[in-house]
Amino acid sequence: EPRGKQISEILFFRTVIDYPFHSLKCRKIDNLDYVKREFQWYLKGDQYDDRICDHASIWKTIIQPDGRIFSNYGHFWFTNRSNIDGHTHFERVIHVLEQDPDSRQAYIPMLADEHCFNGNKDMVCTKGITFRIVDHRLHMHVSMRSSDLAIGSSIDWPCFSWLHEMVACELRVELGMFVFSTD
Repeated sequence: EPRGKQISEILFFRTVIDYPFHSLKCRKIDNLDYVKREFQWYLKGDQYDDRICDHASIWKTIIQPDGRIFSNYGHFWFTNRSNIDGHTHFERVIHVLEQDPDSRQAYIPMLADEHCFNGNKDMVCTKGITFRIVDHRLHMHVSMRSSDLAIGSSIDWPCFSWLHEMVACELRVELGMFVFSTD
């Protein structure tokens, strides 16, 4: 019962999903409009944009004192700059795989030291995302610290899937596996 919430827990869950957004037949997406709004919020990548709170009240409970919402994944994908070369992490993934399609360095880090403090109600759940090209197919591995498989995955999986498709489109390769693992 973490933080007083009763849960069922699966330790070190891992699954492989082929074409995840198109094959979510096992779970009805209850609110596709919300999924689209959240992905649009990610595309903007602004951690100070709190308009998502109008669509899901959970976000109001995790805003940082400075107004940021750490879990705007788009910040890590589309606006946060890599310390390595100044590109966004999305741009860097594309660049790395264009330069070396066999690279194992196409990675988007997300969970950071700044998120790890006592009392943080918005510790980013996604540790990072790795992309690999094997046999001309783009494979993606999403590594989660924690994930709500009952509700959160019906929002996260389509958003991760769209990111997967965006990278594959930029690289002009076919989609491969989407591997999802959570601690």
